[in-house]
This record gives sequence, structure tokens and C-alpha cells, in this order.
Amino acid sequence: MSGLVIVEFAGILFDMDGVLVSSIGSVNRSWRKWAEHYGVPNPETFQIAHGTRAVDTIVKLKPELDLAEGLQLIEDLEMDDVADLKVLPGARALLESLPPERWAIVTSATNRLLIGRLQAAELPVPELFISGDMVKRGKPDPEPYRRGAGLIHSAPSDCLVVEDAPSGVRSEERRVGKEC
Repeated sequence: MSGLVIVEFAGILFDMDGVLVSSIGSVNRSWRKWAEHYGVPNPETFQIAHGTRAVDTIVKLKPELDLAEGLQLIEDLEMDDVADLKVLPGARALLESLPPERWAIVTSATNRLLIGRLQAAELPVPELFISGDMVKRGKPDPEPYRRGAGLIHSAPSDCLVVEDAPSGVRSEERRVGKEC
């Protein structure tokens, strides 16, 4: 088989972590520190479900905790830990080649963490994005990707979604009404 395959979409919706940048080391170290601080059992081996909002993780782990306090600590930890943050291959060139009104980032990260990670990675901060603190229901709910499609004035089914985490894939499937 040879030749090009051409597929047209109204726009592209990118997840951030694991798609544009690799922040897995920071995420794991930060959540382990957070877990130790709040007395979560076995903090040294603690693993979070990647691709979910910090607020949702905090509510599951420590429902009695002041949410703003818990969220502030994890944001601070992750913002301070960028030493091994990496731009994934091809991400920079791809983003720079796209018309800014035709792509958006749809992430579970907070607005502050989204901007901080992109700046640390020296990637462009897009004009259009949906962060985890801009939605009522995070991934795997379809709300984030539906809202991302709205930013580029397109139907969700007319957008290409680039996602790596199971919760994000379920969110993407639900945005166009597919069964998970």
C-alpha cells in the first residue's frame, strides 16, 4: 500500500499530558508527596488515575478534606516539579503549523497548571482551551470535549481528538454518542 491518506476535520482537540508533553514523573512524585502529607496509605507507591481532574481524585481519596486546600497543595507541587518535563516528538512543529482557531487543548489539568506546563515546555499557549476547572464534570464525562468543539465552532463529530488516557478516551467516545 502506498500513497497518502487524507482525512479532513474541522479542528483538532488535544489532550495535553501524554500527548503534547510528558509530565508523568512530576505527576507521580507530586501525588506521592500529596498522599504522604495527607496520610494516604502507602504514599511511596501511590498511583493516581491519569487523565482525571485533581479535584475528582481529592474527593475520592479524602472527602473530608477542604477541597481548595488540597487542590492548592497538588497544584503547587506540580508547578514546582518541571525538571524532567518533556515536549513529545513532533508536538511543537505540529502546533506551530496549525491555524490557531482550528485547534484547542482539552485537559484535566487546571488552568494554572496548563499554562505553567506549556510555558515550562516552551510550547505555545493556545488561544483556545478547556481546563479541568472550566467544566462541571471532568473526563470521562463528554463535557470537556463537547465544549472544546464549541470553541472551534464545530460539531463534536467533526473534530479529531488526540488523547492517551483511558478517562479521556471514554470522554471522547461519549462526545459523539458512541458506546464505551
